[in-house]
Amino acid sequence: MTDHREPGRPPGRPPQRFATRIPGDGWVAHVARKPEPVRVIRLSRIGIELEMESPLEAGSRYPIRLTHVGKTTSTTFYVLRCAEHTHGARRSYRVAGLFVETLERADLPGMIPPSSG
Repeated sequence: MTDHREPGRPPGRPPQRFATRIPGDGWVAHVARKPEPVRVIRLSRIGIELEMESPLEAGSRYPIRLTHVGKTTSTTFYVLRCAEHTHGARRSYRVAGLFVETLERADLPGMIPPSSG
């Protein structure tokens, strides 16, 4: 019998999946409890990086609406980290988060390896 596991992966553990990130140009994001749209820096089917004027709490979940080429997706993301950046007198925050579910959108690259099932 041939062992098809990746080296170092415990038996029974599914292969790790990766998502290709793309630039956020042309995407608009609205985060719940934030009055202004926020800038999308990068995103993939599983996560997002945002730039905003006020911080989000790391470890918290937030509803988000993402719009691109006329299609809107509403979901929730979990904040991994929120780092403060200063640009002279201007202050902004870079937020990195993971979606609670994989986004199924034709305008985002697929998963690597593709999902089976």
